[in-house]
Amino acid sequence: MYATGTFTHIAEEDCRRMCDATSTCKSYDYSDVLDQCWISYSDLYDGMTLQVNKYMKYCEKDHAVDPYPTRPCVALGSQNECIFPFTIFGQSYNSCFTLGNDPPSCATSVDSFRNAQVTEACNMNSCRTYRCYDNVHQPKHDRYVKYIHTQEECQAQCDADDLCVSFDFIPDTGLASGRCYIQDAGMCNSEFKLHMGARYCEVDHLSKIYSVEFVCVEKTHQPGADLEVIESVTQEICEKKCACRDDCLSFDYHTITNKCWLSNSKTTKNVAHGVINYCFRK
Repeated sequence: MYATGTFTHIAEEDCRRMCDATSTCKSYDYSDVLDQCWISYSDLYDGMTLQVNKYMKYCEKDHAVDPYPTRPCVALGSQNECIFPFTIFGQSYNSCFTLGNDPPSCATSVDSFRNAQVTEACNMNSCRTYRCYDNVHQPKHDRYVKYIHTQEECQAQCDADDLCVSFDFIPDTGLASGRCYIQDAGMCNSEFKLHMGARYCEVDHLSKIYSVEFVCVEKTHQPGADLEVIESVTQEICEKKCACRDDCLSFDYHTITNKCWLSNSKTTKNVAHGVINYCFRK
């Protein structure tokens, strides 16, 4: 990839610093299997194409002009441009919001405090709605990585990219800016890891899982009937992983070890357990 230098036995953060320190470096490839870094003076702007390689990661520097110009989100009927962020019912939104069974909507007029004065249904050909999960990230399925972004800019990047299904935003320590990972897979086709400070967001109206509801019983465990065991996730992710599978009727979540058990039963006898929560489909 037009490499200007290859470095071995190097951590990715040091690879990134090498690229940052070199004005001619536009991108780098990194292999955590080989601990190897390839510094390049070319990027996607220059017409490079990416190839799938599960052992490699590609990152490039941000530019003043984004390769995916932001596409405005507009209202369905009037075509008025949606205003983000806006506040309604005491909650702030950076994308269209849903209330009950109503279609996703946005503010097209706000007051000086950005409280919504007029809301209209979103045109879902130009708008997206997101569901976000804190302190987790998806370590695979990255299409590309952009860094020195705010989360709002990261979401705008996903909005403008038709192939973006989800994104991870990982802030730099103590800063609002950070790394933006644009991804082509959502909840049901991904693996997740706990990562304090990170946020995973996905386009929620693309998936049926958000219509699945659960009832939870704290300090209760349903032993047996396990379909799958998932390590190191939040209870929210555990629930959505169950919703992804038609054969998953319940799950157990260990609140100390962050372990998740998906189950094909909700009639197996339950037992008391001090640190496990049991949840079943309605």
